[in-house]
Amino acid sequence: MKLKSFLILLVTGLLLFLFGCEHGAIPAEMLAKTPWYQKQLKLIRENNADQIQAPLAKQGIAVGRIIQKFSDNTLQVNGNVPFGNSSIRFSDADSAAKISEGDWIVARVMRDPKGRPPLIQDYWKVSVNTDSIPEEFHPDLEKLICLGIEYGWELKIEVSTNQESVTISNDAPEDGKRYTANMFQLYIGKQIRADRIKDGVYPNFVVVSAEKEAKTYILTYSGGFIDVQIGKVLKIWFPVYESLRLPSLQMFESSRTIAMHPSTRARCEELQRAFEKAGVPGTWEISDLGRMIFSYHTGSFEVYREWEKKVRSVSGPLEDGYIFTLSAPTEGPMSIPMTSKYQPVPYYEWTLLYSDFNYLSYGSGNEQVTYYWSFECGNALLFHQKEECDTLKRPDGEKILGRILEVMKNIPPWTLPKNEKK
Repeated sequence: MKLKSFLILLVTGLLLFLFGCEHGAIPAEMLAKTPWYQKQLKLIRENNADQIQAPLAKQGIAVGRIIQKFSDNTLQVNGNVPFGNSSIRFSDADSAAKISEGDWIVARVMRDPKGRPPLIQDYWKVSVNTDSIPEEFHPDLEKLICLGIEYGWELKIEVSTNQESVTISNDAPEDGKRYTANMFQLYIGKQIRADRIKDGVYPNFVVVSAEKEAKTYILTYSGGFIDVQIGKVLKIWFPVYESLRLPSLQMFESSRTIAMHPSTRARCEELQRAFEKAGVPGTWEISDLGRMIFSYHTGSFEVYREWEKKVRSVSGPLEDGYIFTLSAPTEGPMSIPMTSKYQPVPYYEWTLLYSDFNYLSYGSGNEQVTYYWSFECGNALLFHQKEECDTLKRPDGEKILGRILEVMKNIPPWTLPKNEKK
């Protein structure tokens, strides 16, 4: 445990040394938690088990950027190399040929008894030449490199000809139309790219964007976790579609323990009575893990999932219908205020209407209970189209959502049965 703690502290200090404080703190803990890195620590402990003093250890971790090739198999590292060296070496020239100047490398190396650069036993390479990237993009890039190591991505970096934007991907397609599972492309620039696709959920991928510190972030991805992970690393907010009901984006159905619990069914009936009294048409149903769905005028849609290579049948709102999804509650303080400004984005054959922060909260501090929500509606309900149709027959989607949220605010909070306080 002492060796493990020492190595983690070593890498943390090393990364700060590598990039300097002007770039901000690097999430070194991400590197230390990767399966590959943990495997290397286990092997080091086993190989160093017969050593009493740490300085005499036979193996260690080298981390840094390759700045020069001394010979066919020896590489100089700008970073940290154990055993008092600044270089590492491969056992053969063919392996070294896969590494270029500017690449980042994390390697398990063995001490050389003759004092030569330590020999590489296993390594992870990130093919990114940071020398070609403008300094202002370094903080975001360095954090994504750590995330790339964690998930095993082969990162591809492209800098615009005017040096005002950078595009980072894990081998995502150029045309943005043939994404397979867990592919992404992140654009970071001073201005919005001319060929951008609007935010929305499309048949094979999702597009989300954010603004922070005079930069525009546009993330195009497939799979349900990449937007959350990248958002946490860069500390910018991307819309999260986790509360939606489509295949691969929803949680698996529970064992029905929560869904069939008497308090859950009582809550559903309470919601139904409240909305009937308020004159908001629709039906409440119990979904998975405490989620509940309020729907009106829905139909069945055939959705082709690229990574599944199959067609799924999903429910969705018709032209004048809507679906309001309410997440299971979470308990504890929330610090971000709710806004009432809504933005429509395309979502398959209908529209998703969301606010900057789509949640409802009750109480304060540790007694606070929060629900996340999503609202999908048929295109006839879009408020920006109401001048083109009969507003008496086709109500405003934004007003319907506002009425739903107003009713929810006047209903006492509820927590999952397993979280009820005794």
